[in-house]
Amino acid sequence: MTGRVTGYIRTFFDIPGRNSCIRTEILAGLTTFLSLMYIIVINPLILEAAGLPAGAALYATVISAVFGTLLMAFYANRPYAVAPFMGQNALVTFVLAGTLHYPWQAIMGANLIAGVLLTVFILSGTWRHLIVSIPHSISRSCTRGIGFFIAFLGYYQSEIIVAGSGVGLSHYVRDIEQVHLAILLAGFLVIGVFMIRKIPGALIAGILASAALAFATGIEEIPKTFVALPPAPWEVFPQIDIAGALVPAMIPVILLFFLLTLFDSIAAIMGLFRFGEPEWDQPADPADLRKPFLVNSIAMAISPVAGSTTAGMFIESAAGMNEGGRTGLTALVVALLFCLSLFFIPAIDAFPAIATSSALVVIGLLMMAPMRLSSLAGKEELLTSFVLMVTMILTENVGIGLSSGVLAYPVFMIAAGKRAEIHPAFWGLVACAVVFLVIFPY
Repeated sequence: MTGRVTGYIRTFFDIPGRNSCIRTEILAGLTTFLSLMYIIVINPLILEAAGLPAGAALYATVISAVFGTLLMAFYANRPYAVAPFMGQNALVTFVLAGTLHYPWQAIMGANLIAGVLLTVFILSGTWRHLIVSIPHSISRSCTRGIGFFIAFLGYYQSEIIVAGSGVGLSHYVRDIEQVHLAILLAGFLVIGVFMIRKIPGALIAGILASAALAFATGIEEIPKTFVALPPAPWEVFPQIDIAGALVPAMIPVILLFFLLTLFDSIAAIMGLFRFGEPEWDQPADPADLRKPFLVNSIAMAISPVAGSTTAGMFIESAAGMNEGGRTGLTALVVALLFCLSLFFIPAIDAFPAIATSSALVVIGLLMMAPMRLSSLAGKEELLTSFVLMVTMILTENVGIGLSSGVLAYPVFMIAAGKRAEIHPAFWGLVACAVVFLVIFPY
């Protein structure tokens, strides 16, 4: 019986065809989950700030993550985890609802409408024209920029870099505590030794070693209990005001959600796809990208129904891909762990954020590894890549970074006398970038 089950799993996910094995896929799923499980704690706190009950916020987070990740596993057969976007949750709670005072129910309605529109946009096939028009310099820069961004997140979680208030600075290097630096370096050493010796599970070993040091040094207290029954599910699904989302004042919000998720999806999917398959070159008909794009749009539409802000593909999926995750079985493992997490909230809440820091920095390094100035044909591509990557990192926003690169590219190409090399459909992406940067609520 066991042989039949494993044989079915191998066939269903085409594991041999992608040069992987079940053990590797399970290890990759565990690595990805450890890298992003902070969302189970952080997202409910942000949703609670918007007025959702604690139990509802927790279930909204887990349900949206499980649904999207299962869809990625069984439909797209890709090792990408889906969960509520960090950044968009804060944008909704603290800017749209908190500062601009849009009604929460109408915001959720706008999110749902934008998700439906994005799904229709992808099903119509229009998205293909935009993807085909993206030059190699931008698609490669997405991988590199996300690599820098993940490395930045690693240092941020280690508290080596914290939010600052200095004039002209969004971040600064804090007064570094020796123990934080020691744990970060210890994680590097463990991961590095495992990688050099080609021992499987390098990232998990680094994460667990860093967590053990964090508990041993008192940075985080060991929880008194690791297991607890989840809170009772809320009785009524959150109210979604579709009619309130269709008034003229909400049109910019719908457009913002649509464009923000479009740009986030393009950057994340193309970046991770190229990371997982370095030999991949953008095909004339990018059919391989259609399913992950569609999963992102459907997850975006479903997440407000569950009570959460936009869910989409997490760039931390690169952690599991580095451990060899190549199929939807990796995503399935992540989804199952999300389900189990409801019974281990005390343990997840106490798990030190610093534990994943070294792993994220190493992943960032690996995503930047293919970066060579010689791979850029001229200054116009070099400048485009620089604008995209640096803006993505310093604004801490993948969408703003990609849209800035999209706007810079035609300017530099025209200056270089290469206007004819700009794909006609690319100008549609430029128009989207202009609108996005104009309406984004900075």
